[in-house]
Amino acid sequence: MDVEAVAEGLLAPPCEQIFARDKSEELPLGKPLRLHFHQREALRTAKSGANYVLTTGTGSGKSLAYIVPTVDHVVRHG
Repeated sequence: MDVEAVAEGLLAPPCEQIFARDKSEELPLGKPLRLHFHQREALRTAKSGANYVLTTGTGSGKSLAYIVPTVDHVVRHG
């Protein structure tokens, strides 16, 4: 996951491995997934507890903008 988002405290450290991409035998932890601006802003908004609607083009990662904050919450709070 986005290393900067973890360092900034937007994401719990385990999210870095949960959302890593291209996992393989050579890279068991995978490569960090970088968030787009709209995904990072959605994460900030969700973390504040505010409701949000995200509108952007097809294939731009809208699903991650909803899934990542949900998983982060579960990782932090069970």
